Amino acid sequence: MRRSHLVVGGLVLLSGVASAEVTRPNEFKKWRFENPPQMVVLGDSNSDTGRRFNTPASFQFEDEGIGPFPWKRVYDGPDSDEKTAAYMPFEGSVTNGKVWPTWLRIPDEHNFATSSATATDAFRSRERCTGYTGEGEDFPTATLEEQIDRYFYEIVDDTSTTTNDTLDYTHVIFIGINELIMAAAAVTRYSIGGEGYQDPVAFDKVFEVNATTGLPVLDENGLPVPTFTPMIEEVLGAWDEGIARLIGAGVTGRILLANVGSLKGLDGIAGTETATVLDQITLVLRSGAELLVDKYAGQVRMLDMYTLFAALVDDESIFLDLGFTPGEGSLLAETCIQFNFVVDDAAEIMGTQALRNPDCQEECALCADSTTPCATCLVDQPAVTKCDDPSTKIFYDSIHFTTDFHLVLGEAIRQCSKDSPNFDRAFVGVLCPEEQWYGA
Repeated sequence: MRRSHLVVGGLVLLSGVASAEVTRPNEFKKWRFENPPQMVVLGDSNSDTGRRFNTPASFQFEDEGIGPFPWKRVYDGPDSDEKTAAYMPFEGSVTNGKVWPTWLRIPDEHNFATSSATATDAFRSRERCTGYTGEGEDFPTATLEEQIDRYFYEIVDDTSTTTNDTLDYTHVIFIGINELIMAAAAVTRYSIGGEGYQDPVAFDKVFEVNATTGLPVLDENGLPVPTFTPMIEEVLGAWDEGIARLIGAGVTGRILLANVGSLKGLDGIAGTETATVLDQITLVLRSGAELLVDKYAGQVRMLDMYTLFAALVDDESIFLDLGFTPGEGSLLAETCIQFNFVVDDAAEIMGTQALRNPDCQEECALCADSTTPCATCLVDQPAVTKCDDPSTKIFYDSIHFTTDFHLVLGEAIRQCSKDSPNFDRAFVGVLCPEEQWYGA
């Protein structure tokens, strides 16, 4: 079986791809014809329908590299258009088709989700030289705060229109996973960079620091001790502040807060110490989300993404019953798309969007060239391969869902926005459990 890699903060996550002859049930397709829900969406790439792709400040190379993210041009080759279409048939959606807001026919003007967006500024994805989140934009949407700013400016505070009737819409906050990715990646960059290295993510956001001396806390090997506590506090604080701002501006509709999905079932790390650590972090974020639901009782409901993805290990039948199947000898979280390269997080933040082999962790990760990718770490021509039947997969790549999963997820979110959800629909009883919904 061929293998691909996702590198997150130095953690190499392997994923295999195998085809399966399972067709998604046609009954799910009818959901698209139901009346679209009234929603405003704030989120990241799993909700983005093109905001980052279409931004005027998207960083791109003239003659080399892979172009703007999401990638219009994956690589130079006779079949480059075909390979690009295989990865992104709908420009701007980081999947193989529609994302859940598109399935629900939510207007783009009500969707402020942006690929790579973070809940907080402390861990935001930013390019130092240029980029879609750069200060050159009047209204960037790279953080939850900025998305709410833009929503207020374009809709809520625009007295020239009557579109502020969105105040009674359901507001979905679906953001926070990128904080975990950025924090882990920053730990790796500091480790590679060594003494004197400066990173966009502050040192004390990812390592323990003595409150009295201001110096790093060292382990028995004399190395700084990583910590995810500041990241957790930042995310919970951003969620809290965002909810308060929406309510303070007059939002009366239900607010659905999606917590961060459990990572313990990811192919390549399942059953490892890494999986245990990441699961504990997301579990703490879930507990924090529950506290916010209690704080804003009656208006805020939690979309329990943690429990949904914990089911990859705890109760895989909820996926198998829908036609999502693992390949032979693989896990349910195996991906459809394979890459032979990595778009380096460090390089993106530093303005390069460097390409490198998945196993390369050296100088390319700290390349500071702002005009061309780091070719020194790339052995083969960048290429993408795709599984035969994406409809059987939950994940299209290692962090983005397939369009078939988006369809089922979108319907579950729609049900969870109702006063009386249909708990017979897939995932609804997991995302918004009946006993919690009715306070039993």
